Amino acid sequence: MAGGASSAPTTKTALSDGLLATCTDSNHWSCSDGFLQLCGLLRTDVEGSVKKWWGNHEMWIDMLATEIAKILGDKVGLEDTLGQSWKTAADDWLDSTYATATKGMQTPPNRRVLVARAATLGSQVFSRVHQNGSGDYQRQHPFAGAVKVEKTTCDACGLAYAKRLDSCPSCKPAVSSSSRPSSGERSDPESKRKDWRKSARSPLENVAWAEVSDCLWCHGGSGGVVLIETLSGVVCAKKCSAEELFAQRLASRMGVQVANMRVLSPGDAEGKALRQGVRAVAPCTSENDGIPVRKVLQSTFLSVVDFVDGFGMMGMDAHNHLREQAAHEPVWYELGRLMGFDMLVNNFDRLPLAWTNEGNLGNVMVGSSVKAVVGIDQACAPITHPDGLTMYTKRVQKAVDEARNGASQRFEAVKTAIYNNTAVELTDDHVQSLRKGCLDFVLEAIRRSDAGEFEQILEEVSSEVVATFTVANPVDLGTGSPRSVQKLVDSCCDLARAVMVAIKTDTPSTA
Repeated sequence: MAGGASSAPTTKTALSDGLLATCTDSNHWSCSDGFLQLCGLLRTDVEGSVKKWWGNHEMWIDMLATEIAKILGDKVGLEDTLGQSWKTAADDWLDSTYATATKGMQTPPNRRVLVARAATLGSQVFSRVHQNGSGDYQRQHPFAGAVKVEKTTCDACGLAYAKRLDSCPSCKPAVSSSSRPSSGERSDPESKRKDWRKSARSPLENVAWAEVSDCLWCHGGSGGVVLIETLSGVVCAKKCSAEELFAQRLASRMGVQVANMRVLSPGDAEGKALRQGVRAVAPCTSENDGIPVRKVLQSTFLSVVDFVDGFGMMGMDAHNHLREQAAHEPVWYELGRLMGFDMLVNNFDRLPLAWTNEGNLGNVMVGSSVKAVVGIDQACAPITHPDGLTMYTKRVQKAVDEARNGASQRFEAVKTAIYNNTAVELTDDHVQSLRKGCLDFVLEAIRRSDAGEFEQILEEVSSEVVATFTVANPVDLGTGSPRSVQKLVDSCCDLARAVMVAIKTDTPSTA
């Protein structure tokens, strides 16, 4: 059935057996007619999630199918048939396939978009599964009887696994060539993935770079970020630009929670120690993460950034967390404040409030011990063309008007983006909290502007950014040269001032 089927399994047993039947090499799933029939999905449901510019279409839809299968397999206990480490094998296949699919791309697709889409589709599939009772499997689904799951017990570990497998997947997991060896207690790749999220945060100051024990590259904008494990906890390193430092410092001064950072001057002793410490534990260049890690380390301006625990607002983890937090206002209120700040600096790579893009909710961290919502990877995007700036400020005014008078087009776009990335449908109360957070930030910014504080903040932030990016070499460092940095920072300040004028013109001083 090329177009998919509506005869999706209605019991956990049926779904588990179907996943086993459609699994390839015990480590991935293909977007085959059989898999679509199992899930009750149309091929257009899957293919529409993959953009043409991503490249190898078949490779990407197989990755999406595997992400969906991971979500479903976790819910039906697929480890009973494929072994305890089945997800490790699937993750390794995904890592290897993603590396192949994006090889040679300067700006590869954000893999988290695929994970988020899988969460939405996986939630739809599982919503049709009965949680109780086995049902009449023979009449429910055509996979009935196609797979007889005979089990045996491993002599070495004592765990049960499907007899159709050549060996116990828990003792001899199907690991792709992309997996790199790890040391100590993290010899199991699956435990490695979990350890980073649970790791303690290291202070940004006085990091013992000589004691770096491990690193992990995470894809993202501007070359991604390297997570660095030290004796005092985990800290991050990434390439830094003047626009990023400007946005981070302004957000902090305006009372918006974003990851803290400090920039290392080119050629200083600490920068050399960081690079040396990370290179000592980094994977070799022949492995997936080896080249990206080294590219980050080659950045002229390297920033040390707070490690934010939790997860981006994408995928099943975010779905489960937000469902648990459904009755708690802080998540949505703080997200509203973050959106209000983003308009001040034209940070379009987060939520589509004043923009027409799909957003990037991977730059919103939730489930963190720091705060309900933490922003990461923000940057100011100056608009120097007069007509373009006018058009943008009008969009900001429209968004603020909706925040004040009632959600409509712009907040509906945000609601849609959150659903597309997390499969969480916002209620009217949730949207009201978003509006309130956004409007409260705007009103607070207006009060600070009227008191003269906002201009003082801009002057202090711009002075720091210019000094940071010109201290190393006053002659020429590209965007680090005094002339270009000052001009760039002036453009950032001009944008923020123009937005402030627009919202003051359009917004009463009280709610």
